[in-house]
Amino acid sequence: MTGERRGQPCPNEELAVGWAMHALEPNEEAILRDHLPGCARCQLTVRSTHEVMAVMGGSVRREEPPARLRARLMDAIEHTPQEPQKPNQPRHALPDASPIPLRPRRSKARVLLAAAAVLLVVAMGGAAAVKLNQLSGEVSAVKLQNEQMNRALALSVDPKASHVPLKSTTTGEEIGTLVSTATDAAFVPERLSPNDNGHIYVVWGTSTPSPVPLATFDLQSGAPNLLTWSADAHKHKQFAVSIEPGRVAPAEPTTIVANGQVA
Repeated sequence: MTGERRGQPCPNEELAVGWAMHALEPNEEAILRDHLPGCARCQLTVRSTHEVMAVMGGSVRREEPPARLRARLMDAIEHTPQEPQKPNQPRHALPDASPIPLRPRRSKARVLLAAAAVLLVVAMGGAAAVKLNQLSGEVSAVKLQNEQMNRALALSVDPKASHVPLKSTTTGEEIGTLVSTATDAAFVPERLSPNDNGHIYVVWGTSTPSPVPLATFDLQSGAPNLLTWSADAHKHKQFAVSIEPGRVAPAEPTTIVANGQVA
């Protein structure tokens, strides 16, 4: 059997991609029909191409073409000469491989371009998988962010929640509102500047002799931020917000930018 060694190239791999895509000319199909049963490398290429095509097909939203375009396509298919497979040349199918349907001849250049594109996807399978995982993580992060924003918006209009206007320690202007219940809280910004990746905002409870960190948050937009609220927050009626270097709350505030209390 040829092509047994992992990574060993085979000159017929491009034809193997075309075979999986049902895109070979009759003479090319005859070549691969004889070659495929004895080449592990091309068998792997066929299976990989099937997998890639399945993923690509599932990721594209299906749309119905306009009636006029559909009619033109069906007419073109109906009047295109078909070339049936010769009966004396049986096809050796791989496991789970579907038979080749009757189809019109295709442009050689178009077949090669399609085969090259799929080969590139197959060759970069590892990188593509990593990228797919990254995109999946980004989508999950955006979904979580939207859910948290919706919860923060719902909390900000909850009539049972406490609303604490927070005023700037330098200008006296209101920079935002802390909205809280016994279990949840959100910060609704107004004039507070976004922080960078090297800093974080901290909400402090200041009703006790020593300030107590209650929550941290990043401010990237003017949308409400849902806070992970401390179980001790209900003990406080006075609050402050500080900007801190790093990504965790320190033992005591460094630079307080605003404060306020429950009305």
